[in-house]
Amino acid sequence: MAFMVAAASDKQVGYTEQLAELVSIAAGAFGWRALARELVGFVPFGGGLLPKGAIAYAATYVLGKGLEHFHGVGYGYTRAQRRDAYQVAYQHGKELVGSVLRKSEA
Repeated sequence: MAFMVAAASDKQVGYTEQLAELVSIAAGAFGWRALARELVGFVPFGGGLLPKGAIAYAATYVLGKGLEHFHGVGYGYTRAQRRDAYQVAYQHGKELVGSVLRKSEA
């Protein structure tokens, strides 16, 4: 994703050019995964699929939007911008995952 956003922003693409973004993506991915497991691990019988999917969706969405903002403006989101974007994405992710789960039950 980092390479695609950089290329779409007419920036140089490569491991050395996006090293900081790649490291932050990897670190963030482990953090979000741990958070999702902790929050959802207490729900029995697969009931945690909805929040876990919503967390994954929201984290990926905010990451992409943050990269897009970084390459467009030259700096990342503020903490408040990141929080607001995550809240909107989390709600959308819950709706999306919920509709997929409802369709799979039918």
